[in-house]
Amino acid sequence: NVKRRSKSNSLLIVTEKGRYTCDLLIDASGSLAHVSRCLHGKDKNFRPEDQVPTAYAQVRGNVPETFDVFLGSVAPKGYAWIIPKGPDTANVGLGVRAGALKGSVKEHLQKFCDDLGFEILSIGGGWIPMGGPVKTMVDQNVIAVGDAAGLVMPSNGGGISQAMISGCFAAETYLEYKRNGTPLETYQERINSCFGRALKNSLRSKNMGYLMFQNDLITEVLLRILGPIGGIKRAMECDKPLWVL
Repeated sequence: NVKRRSKSNSLLIVTEKGRYTCDLLIDASGSLAHVSRCLHGKDKNFRPEDQVPTAYAQVRGNVPETFDVFLGSVAPKGYAWIIPKGPDTANVGLGVRAGALKGSVKEHLQKFCDDLGFEILSIGGGWIPMGGPVKTMVDQNVIAVGDAAGLVMPSNGGGISQAMISGCFAAETYLEYKRNGTPLETYQERINSCFGRALKNSLRSKNMGYLMFQNDLITEVLLRILGPIGGIKRAMECDKPLWVL
């Protein structure tokens, strides 16, 4: 549990291991933003459909030599991937829009691996925020970073780089606040300057993908059209929107 002390404006964090106080809290609690919900309850802007359930596994078998991505009915409104890690091992994963599958994501990942003849060595899962950055990343003395701030590219699910960089920005912002009194809100300005354009393009690409990739036949046709002209590359790199009208 997290509570704000009104007199000192410090934060009280209560866990199973003890009670802690701090002047600044970095919220790295992931896509469900537990810290924000502890402080304010459910966010009125929270959209469950923007939270993408994922499952991933370490597998062994006859893995491809290339990084393969699968779209269509295998992962409706999402994608599956195979990332080779060695001669006979790979990371395999599946992420789909919430409610797009019947049954659990892990069950579908198990079937996906079985169909490809992979032996699952370990399996895990989680949630990825795919609705773009949150509106408020700085709440008084709480700074959200990474997934908690919605810093994931919606068109490809990538968020590790943004998480690392946002953590650095948060630390630098706090140091400037302590030394010079620079407002903590400058953190969000840094984020927007660094990632804003790419996140906006990526969100647009994801939304257009939801509209365009309705079934396997349409997906196949569109990929054959978009691939040669660089449309898919633009969507994955997030430098430009998927489609320029």
